[in-house]
Amino acid sequence: MTLPTESGNAFSQTQPSASRPCWKNFRILLGFFGLLLFFVALRWNSYDAPLTRDEGEFAYSAWLLKQGIAPYQNSFLQKPPMAVYTYCLAELVAPRTVWSPHIAADIFAALSTLLLGAIAWREFGEGFGMIAMWLVTPMILLPHLAEFRADTEVFLLLPLLGVVALYVFGRGRSRAWHWFCAGFLAATALLYKFTIFPILLFVVLVWSYEEWKAGGLKRVLKRWLDYIVGGLIACGLVLAYFLKADGGRSLWNCVITFNHYYSMSNQFRLSGWGWENRLEIFCRAWWILFLLPLIFFWKRPPRIWFWLALTATAFVSTYGSLYAHYYVPVMPFWALVITGAIKAIVICFPAGFPLSPAGIRRLATAITITLICLADASVLILTKQEFQAQAYPFADSTVVAQKLAELTSPQDHVLVAGSEPQILYYAHRLSSTRFVLMYPLMIPTPLAKRYQLEAIHEVEERPPAAIVCVQPNQSWLWQPSSPPDFQNFLLKLLQANYQLVGGYIWIGPEKGWQEPLPPAKMGDCSILLYKRVNRNKTERSDGFGPDTNSISQSKR
Repeated sequence: MTLPTESGNAFSQTQPSASRPCWKNFRILLGFFGLLLFFVALRWNSYDAPLTRDEGEFAYSAWLLKQGIAPYQNSFLQKPPMAVYTYCLAELVAPRTVWSPHIAADIFAALSTLLLGAIAWREFGEGFGMIAMWLVTPMILLPHLAEFRADTEVFLLLPLLGVVALYVFGRGRSRAWHWFCAGFLAATALLYKFTIFPILLFVVLVWSYEEWKAGGLKRVLKRWLDYIVGGLIACGLVLAYFLKADGGRSLWNCVITFNHYYSMSNQFRLSGWGWENRLEIFCRAWWILFLLPLIFFWKRPPRIWFWLALTATAFVSTYGSLYAHYYVPVMPFWALVITGAIKAIVICFPAGFPLSPAGIRRLATAITITLICLADASVLILTKQEFQAQAYPFADSTVVAQKLAELTSPQDHVLVAGSEPQILYYAHRLSSTRFVLMYPLMIPTPLAKRYQLEAIHEVEERPPAAIVCVQPNQSWLWQPSSPPDFQNFLLKLLQANYQLVGGYIWIGPEKGWQEPLPPAKMGDCSILLYKRVNRNKTERSDGFGPDTNSISQSKR
């Protein structure tokens, strides 16, 4: 087997030496050690950041699963179940810790980085695997370290790149096990999030075309069968628990039915302008990554078309979203394109150039990494507290969860009126309703009113011992066309049976928890906490706030 090298003035192929001098081994070890320090330096101030809404959704569902309580039936979850399993594993290893999901995501990212290095080595030759790993380390986090969270996109990189690696190492000489394992890993990746389907489809189509050229249609059909069998086995293993619980009906309702209507709602269409927004961010922060591929007009490594097309397909899989985490699956393939560009730059220099090909390669890589990281320099020097306040202000959740746990017993049910399921996870309290997010109730879809009535019935069946009211509209997504049933029910419930305990003031010099809370300060709070007093229904309490409209108008 021959590998591409950088000798000469063209992309020649030579057999790598079987033996390696000790100093080269030391240099490789030094490169990995530097990469490890770089990896940690980019994450040191974010690994124990408070969980965000999506993370809280996964963490609460994983906590339920750990207790033998089926998610989807008991917690409305829009994503497939692989994220729940991953969070459950993190919870088992380090229970009741804020940082365990982030450490799990970092481990997945590290393994994905190593796998990408192997792919780059196979495609571009010795020395270029390290380049790809250094490039992708900051790229996964996106400009300004926006994607420090333990999102599904970070976890799915490992099985996704596993599929690509099986193709890269198996192309031209693939066996049944290559395709079987690829199908297994593809299904696993899809069961983290369905949006990567275009990427997987592109790889399979290219691989199938090459198999058809090598062995005809019969060979392709055999390989497809292996791929399908592997995928079905993965699906069976992942979905078995939920199929046993209720035949998969709740999972289907949350993941398929709701997402079908959600994708057609005006809320999803609001993100249609996100592509322009994200492209502007990328161009300003990472202009070097758009400039380097221009070298392909002069020199092109073999098969660079594949990585360019795969990167474009990955961008398509983001669906032009405004949300940063949709773009994480693009980064490994973009890093491979840039790796190919650096190889092309090396080839452009004549053989007699004073700087060796390896020196040119390292210099080009160092300049590129430096320019990428300039956008993140101001973030890297922030303390953990400063980073958390700037990146995602969810510190109020941990404080309110502690007060909620003190106010209730482990046997009590509680209600978080808002989309802050991380509070349920921190407090380790069961929700009165499976709708731990208000989004399905508020986003205008044909299901919204039915979901609101279902939530009302569940709260009446299991009266919460305490109610957490989240005021910022980002946690509710109230819209003029949102059904009013649940909001009206909640206001009457609070007025009839609940008393204000305190609130978290999130602006001004008094920022923090305040108990008791003067009525004049309620509008300054991001979260209010109420306890059940079972008073006469005609007696009024402090109410939901001085002005119920302030809930939808206030901003976090």
